[in-house]
Amino acid sequence: MKLPKIIPAPKSFEDMPEGIGSHWAFAIINGRLAEIHWHQISKDSIMPWAHAYVKRSAYKTKHEQKMIDVDIKKYIFTYRKKTGYAFAKSLVKKLA
Repeated sequence: MKLPKIIPAPKSFEDMPEGIGSHWAFAIINGRLAEIHWHQISKDSIMPWAHAYVKRSAYKTKHEQKMIDVDIKKYIFTYRKKTGYAFAKSLVKKLA
C-alpha cells in the first residue's frame, strides 16, 4: 500500500480545491483515538482539515467497534500545530 501525499489545508473551507470528495475515519492521532476528516484531492493526495479526539466507550455497537479496529490499523498520524499532519513514523516503516 502506498501512502498518499498530505497537502496542507487552506485557512478557509471555502478555499478548498475541487477534488474527489470529503471523507472521515477513525484514526490514531498523537497516540489517541480520534475522528479525522479529510478532502480527497486526487487518487494519491489528501488534505486533512480537522480532527476530534473521541472516547471508544462512546461507540456502543459491534459495527462501530469493528470500524474503529479496522480504521486505526490504516490511519496513524501525528499532528503539530505549526507543521500540520504527517503519517506516523511507525506506519511509514511498516509499509516501506
